[in-house]
Amino acid sequence: MNKGKKDEWEEEFEKWRKESQKKAAKPAEFHEIYSSQIKEETREKISGVEKSINKKWIVLGSIVLVLAAVLIISFATTPPVEAKFKDIDVIVKDTTGLPGDIYYKGTNLFTLTGWESKLEYDGKEDRLFGKESYKELVFDENGEAYTVISLDKEIRLEPLTTNPEEVTRIGWFTDLEKITVNEETSWDEKKVDVLLGSGEIEGAGFDYNFYKKKPYFKIKFNADENEKLGDFAYGFTMKGYDVLLENGTWLKNDNEVVEIEQTPEIILNKSGSATTDISDELRENVLNKINVNQKVTTRSGSASDVSDSKYEIFYNPEEEKAIIVYSPESAQFKNSFLWNVFWVYTPYDDGYAPVYFIVVEEPELLHGGNDWYIESEQYAGSVNDYISKVVGEIG
Repeated sequence: MNKGKKDEWEEEFEKWRKESQKKAAKPAEFHEIYSSQIKEETREKISGVEKSINKKWIVLGSIVLVLAAVLIISFATTPPVEAKFKDIDVIVKDTTGLPGDIYYKGTNLFTLTGWESKLEYDGKEDRLFGKESYKELVFDENGEAYTVISLDKEIRLEPLTTNPEEVTRIGWFTDLEKITVNEETSWDEKKVDVLLGSGEIEGAGFDYNFYKKKPYFKIKFNADENEKLGDFAYGFTMKGYDVLLENGTWLKNDNEVVEIEQTPEIILNKSGSATTDISDELRENVLNKINVNQKVTTRSGSASDVSDSKYEIFYNPEEEKAIIVYSPESAQFKNSFLWNVFWVYTPYDDGYAPVYFIVVEEPELLHGGNDWYIESEQYAGSVNDYISKVVGEIG
């Protein structure tokens, strides 16, 4: 092969080799470019998934925090476990005095009790539900027996005039074991029946009626027909409330209780006279029986009897809450700020009329034309019209 042919051939070979190298390089270049693109897209997808997961955890975490806050608030504002019916419910306790605690939106509103409620029977008025007790006795140096009782300001002694083993009974009913409480709840109403048990007065008890998400309820005392039955007084305790009468009179709650660091005196009531002059032995026996290291309690407060009012409004200025109390057959209202106890008397006429309680939040109270007027989010108008509306709804 001559030199010219060789050079030409080498030149052609070199050109072919370079072309081959270029072709061989393209798949690798393509792979590198595509691989980089895949890596980038994968990275973006992974990042997107991570962001999505993070967002989900953030959302879930927020939900958990919100639920926790709701539970805390709910726990803080929820009434006792037993008081579940909204907006008003009652918890009747089978304890001395038979208290029925009324709850409104989780807050104890007032207490209607068998101890403060009074029934006239066979010409005698006594507490509806009381207690049995035996007298505390002390003896002097001569063996003479005295009853002893501790009061707010004194320790009172009286000569024993009855059998010391005889039980002292206060109230028409006293047996807690005979009390039965029955509840019946539907989607819009709750009924609570309290039966006091058998005795001379048969069928005695309270019927409570509450209404779903309504700011009112009614209570009715029942007893089987008996010609000896007289007036019944619904008695309830309510602290911090003024009383507004239908005629416009505003009775301010002037209750005051003061405790003084003072030992109460021992006073002997004998033959119609009171004296602190007692023997040393009798005094020592009293001190062994009664704890005299106590504060003397001084109470003050006015009282009123109202017979010309169809209703009363109890108003708490601190809580800005009013409670309208009404009975269609009320004979008399009695108010004692001394003890913060109030009564609604109803006559017996083939049974007893119920008492209605209507709660009004943040009312503006105005009087005119022998009636009170309410301005609130709940109701605007006269109290007599509101009472008629409620009684028309629930009977």
